[in-house]
Amino acid sequence: MGDSLGQRLDLEGVSLMHANLAGAMLEDANLKAVTLTYADLMRSDLRVADLTGANLIMTVLDSAHMTQSLLTDVVFEPRSLPDIPSIAQAFGLKQMRYDTNPTALTQLREAFSELGFKQ
Repeated sequence: MGDSLGQRLDLEGVSLMHANLAGAMLEDANLKAVTLTYADLMRSDLRVADLTGANLIMTVLDSAHMTQSLLTDVVFEPRSLPDIPSIAQAFGLKQMRYDTNPTALTQLREAFSELGFKQ
């Protein structure tokens, strides 16, 4: 995502708790260390976004597109999973973690398996 000057959206370290970002165009955004706790990212475009170290606790991710997103050190405890084929193409999946609840990571692994994705 960028403006008419081609600048990348930079929200590094910003708290977006409870933000309604449903359908947001966040392609190629810098979302490093962003707090997205309880945020709504349903149908958002997160392709190629850098979410390194972001907090996705209780985040709504239904149908969010995450192709080639960078997910290293993301706290992954969303309320709902993103588009599975797209997140399967993200980077840093093995470095995602949880703080208190591993359920979403387990569900993601099962969804990958059901669709035939291999580790």
